[in-house]
Amino acid sequence: MPATDVDVVVVGAGYAGITASRDLCDRGLSVLVLEASERIGGRAFSSTFKGRDEPIEHGAQWISQRVSHNMRREIQRYDIATVADAAPESVTFCTGGERRTTLPVPVPELAKLESAWFRLYDASRRISAALPVCDQPVSDLDISVDQFFAPLNLPRATTDFLYSMISSHCCAPPRALSMLRPLQQLAAFENSPYAMGGEAFEKFAHGTGDLITTMVQTSAVELQLSSPVTHVTQGTNRVTVTTASGSSLSASACVVAVPSNVIRRIKFEPELSEDKRVATAENHVGRGHKISMIVDGIPPRPLCVGPGPLQTIVTIRELADGAWLLSGFGGQGLTECDPTNLETAQEGLEFYFPEGRVIASDAHDWNRDPWFDGTYRIEAPGRAHAFPRIMNVPEGRVFFAGSDMAMSVFRSIWMEGAIESGHLSAEKVAAFLKVPAGRVSRTSIAS
Repeated sequence: MPATDVDVVVVGAGYAGITASRDLCDRGLSVLVLEASERIGGRAFSSTFKGRDEPIEHGAQWISQRVSHNMRREIQRYDIATVADAAPESVTFCTGGERRTTLPVPVPELAKLESAWFRLYDASRRISAALPVCDQPVSDLDISVDQFFAPLNLPRATTDFLYSMISSHCCAPPRALSMLRPLQQLAAFENSPYAMGGEAFEKFAHGTGDLITTMVQTSAVELQLSSPVTHVTQGTNRVTVTTASGSSLSASACVVAVPSNVIRRIKFEPELSEDKRVATAENHVGRGHKISMIVDGIPPRPLCVGPGPLQTIVTIRELADGAWLLSGFGGQGLTECDPTNLETAQEGLEFYFPEGRVIASDAHDWNRDPWFDGTYRIEAPGRAHAFPRIMNVPEGRVFFAGSDMAMSVFRSIWMEGAIESGHLSAEKVAAFLKVPAGRVSRTSIAS
């Protein structure tokens, strides 16, 4: 059994929690990780297609070592194998009520699309990828997507294309989310939609679980699964963490690295600051879905974009029998559906390929999973700029970490953001406990 008295308790075994735990162990501290579910990884969830021996990813999947410096260092440290993602061989755009296989919009709208690209480029150039976004004077970009594009008076097909891309990328209806979120993602890729869309992305050769499992197995981290935390109570010199089973653990510090939607389900004594309580009182708007589909009757290696039940469909790989494994992405609320139903996958595919057939589908419903209650954090307009600054302020002996709280342009959507946040929280805990510097990795984001 794990010790009941350790230096640090970490709540949550996603990439942020495990990074923080590993870093603190590297500095000689004893660390116990409590994870509510039966697995590690958080929103990085490697699995096999139900009923088939096909590896799939229910959550995070792609990486770019060129721009993700923390991720690159972890991959190099553990010699984790990656593979390049193949480019699409065919494209299908359903915009303006028409199906297109070349351009995303009709020729007469290309000038408007170009104007939108320039507006995105100019706005994202104001965001530095080297500094915390919440410390930059860009709160005026924390507006709705409609407000951002309103000066351009975009026509229907161009709006369909842009809003579908934003919705699938941010896991939310575009009219519900803050434009600051997609803009800060563009800032990570030379401020260009073309660079972001054309980046040579990679995937882990053996799934997203490969790196995080190796991080645990090669460190002194103690891990306890199926241990949801219900209370975090601070005393004068210690913090006590209590699980649903009633067991209590005492530590000098605690790192809370759970999705922001479930923070309010933990009882903190004393209470968290009013700013934190207000910021986490309600669910954010990120409530999308990702559906894995085995499909035939379609063009080779497709990429699809449009305002259907699945706003984006991408190819994962061709299977031995000639069928295709695809991933479809949608922002719940734009089109309500149950991602676990085969009918949902078929409807999403038929929007682009009426002749296509979904042989089988698989999905994890993040919105109904009680340990997540939604996808990665995406805020409504007016709430995106301040959130990471609020959540990165420690509460006595309690510190916060997670992709949702990352300070950089990689917040929420990228595993890079989780690793960055884990590094930063470990540095803060080490400084609080006056632990000498050791092997802990350094993040490029200022604390």
